[in-house]
Amino acid sequence: MRWNSSPGLLALILFSVLAGCACASKCKQALVKCKYECQRNYQLCQVRNIDPWYCQNQVGNCDLKCDNDNSTCSSWWW
Repeated sequence: MRWNSSPGLLALILFSVLAGCACASKCKQALVKCKYECQRNYQLCQVRNIDPWYCQNQVGNCDLKCDNDNSTCSSWWW
């Protein structure tokens, strides 16, 4: 018997790949949302005429937080 002759094995592999893609998609979506919120907060900071260096520092910290919070996302799936 060949290893790939089982329809159940093929279905299991296909399901695993699709489940992995769905998780990666949700992970990427969370990262994009986080980065968007960082940029929105940066623009609000600028509108409020707060020190530009403060705004840049805040957006940099926010971007790092997004990256750290979503560090388990695999870019291989994107």
